[in-house]
Amino acid sequence: MIAASASVRGAVVGGLALGFFESILAAYLSSSLLPYGEAFAFLLVILVILARPQGVAGKVVELSR
Repeated sequence: MIAASASVRGAVVGGLALGFFESILAAYLSSSLLPYGEAFAFLLVILVILARPQGVAGKVVELSR
């Protein structure tokens, strides 16, 4: 059950970060680059997956006593 909660936490963090990134792009991209905003966001997702294949939140490991 720990893995399920970690993946939910990572999905929430990733979704919020992606939404924030897309909002920033929409505010600062010029009108000629605005149609490529989703491509930039997709590129960010690919880079995060390459940099952190274990996930955004990582894995929760319990140590035995």
